[in-house]
Amino acid sequence: MRIPTIGIGVGPNCSGQVLVLHDALGLTEGHRPKFVRAYVDCFQLLQEVLSRWATDVRKGAFPHHKSPIDFLKAFAIDSRTGPPVIQRDRRHNMQTITTVAELRRVLARARKADKRIGFVPTMGYLHQGHLTLVEASRAQTDVTVVSIFVNPAQFGPNEDLSTYPRDFLRDQELCRDAGVAIVFAPDVQEIYPTQFETFVEPGELAKPMCGAFRPDHFRGVATVVGKLFNMVQPDVAFFGQKDFQQCAVVRRMAIDLNLPIEIVTVQTVREPDGLAMSSRNRYLSEEERRRALAISRGLFAAADKFRLGERDVEQLIAIAREHLNTVDQLQYLELVDADTLKPAESPLRRTAALCAAAYVGSTRLIDNVILPLSTP
Repeated sequence: MRIPTIGIGVGPNCSGQVLVLHDALGLTEGHRPKFVRAYVDCFQLLQEVLSRWATDVRKGAFPHHKSPIDFLKAFAIDSRTGPPVIQRDRRHNMQTITTVAELRRVLARARKADKRIGFVPTMGYLHQGHLTLVEASRAQTDVTVVSIFVNPAQFGPNEDLSTYPRDFLRDQELCRDAGVAIVFAPDVQEIYPTQFETFVEPGELAKPMCGAFRPDHFRGVATVVGKLFNMVQPDVAFFGQKDFQQCAVVRRMAIDLNLPIEIVTVQTVREPDGLAMSSRNRYLSEEERRRALAISRGLFAAADKFRLGERDVEQLIAIAREHLNTVDQLQYLELVDADTLKPAESPLRRTAALCAAAYVGSTRLIDNVILPLSTP
């Protein structure tokens, strides 16, 4: 009597072989026996699925109107050359890191290889302004780190923390396409653990303009940027000129605290019609967006007069103000010394910044132009 022999292994005395589903799908980690045949490699794919899902939950990007596995578009099935194989998108080998310990471990390798590290801190919902900072970092450094963290410490009561735009999956793809090496996406607990109570208190630069209307804003900015600087320990950090006062506060903090970090300010990136790019622009209706153009037009009009020789502070402010009657509330329009942020004096003899903040609808927008002069 013959009894068929069917085993998980195979040999000359076997009548047949069992192929375990996990083996067929490539879900087995580590050693793979030679008699096992994997028709697709799903192990790394599922690791990435679960890693990205966990990151999205921590960041508040899931639940979301998009599928949390949209990133599968970055993979391709090639069935023309044999069994289907899942291939990683080779555009760029970017890492997404959520903990300080892992970030430091990865960057330690870069430093050991004598790599120069660039850092672009963001609150996410990236646009071309952020990507221009990434371009500047990639041109000047070897490894570019982008942080994505909506910082609760810089939002005041009744501000838009809960509604601030977020799209983490989109931000990851933009960073990958831009050549970012590391996206650092910590959650709130990683930045502000239980019993956290130490803050950075900025000085006089934080008091005028935005500081007058958002009293604790720059305290929150300086604290989170200081913490991120300690976590990343970059050689160079890149900020946009649109946030002119923030740049001044951060630069002063780096000097005062002896941080060995070069602070680079990159020129404001604008839409074709002149509106300064901002994550908050998405709040604007079509009609509000048209009215918001008054801000940049007023600043540009004053800058044009300056280039023609106008040096009177009141005249330059008045020229800009003429264009601002379509905003709903002009919070401030100030011409300040570019270094001290104190009110500029007539006639202008030092580089100054003409800065504005205004509400259009319920959206607060800021912008500025630099009026350059050689320092005596």
